[in-house]
Amino acid sequence: MARLTRLDLPLVVHHVCIRGNNGEPIAREPQDLDVMAHLWQDLSLSLRVKVHGYTFLSTSVHALLTPMQEGGLSAFMQGVGRRYVQFFNRKYSRTGTLWEGRFRSHVLQVDPWLISSMVYLDGLCEDAGLALSREAGDNAAGNDHHDAHTPGVKFYPWSSHAHWVGQRLDPLVTAHESMWHLGNTPFEREVHYADRVGQRLTRDQIQAIESALKSGWPLGDAEFVANLQKLTSRRLEPRRPGRPRLAD
Repeated sequence: MARLTRLDLPLVVHHVCIRGNNGEPIAREPQDLDVMAHLWQDLSLSLRVKVHGYTFLSTSVHALLTPMQEGGLSAFMQGVGRRYVQFFNRKYSRTGTLWEGRFRSHVLQVDPWLISSMVYLDGLCEDAGLALSREAGDNAAGNDHHDAHTPGVKFYPWSSHAHWVGQRLDPLVTAHESMWHLGNTPFEREVHYADRVGQRLTRDQIQAIESALKSGWPLGDAEFVANLQKLTSRRLEPRRPGRPRLAD
């Protein structure tokens, strides 16, 4: 069976993932992820791709992206892949591929899946044993979020979590307009987002996100999928099992 083409739709949010080949590291030291972050920022500006959330781990990268022009997502990910591999191979005197095949991606319906997907990305850090911050729970309780800027407070620096809970201003991140629904002020939005992270996702939500990422099918309701189908000739739902019905 021929592989379906990857969706690359302007003005639609995409969840993308790229992994190291055979589970091998794509970053051997913290400075490598610094290079990754600067590369993403450069390409997001030059190719007009908005980054709403991200998590850079030692063996994989996840992000929520909105390309603003036709072909923007593919150009962005190809640029990341090519330029980062050149840096990594040169630094570590290696050759060959770094990535586990093509990047995975799926489009998603903003309401309700954007915030849930951002929480999913944050959960990847915690699942890897990387504490996001001390303040996630504190913010939800209404304590002073500016404590995050004092010495000794730690947070995982290669994630958008710190930006969304008010720990730092991340130049890589661009807010999706739906974030305004979390509150009327930055502080309200930070508190409510931290509260969502603290609640975590249900098993069904996690399975839905991971299934969409694995299959490439859109994540959303029937109306969302029907509207998407108007934008692309690519099939957006799996065929029913069995032989196709013959015409009468």
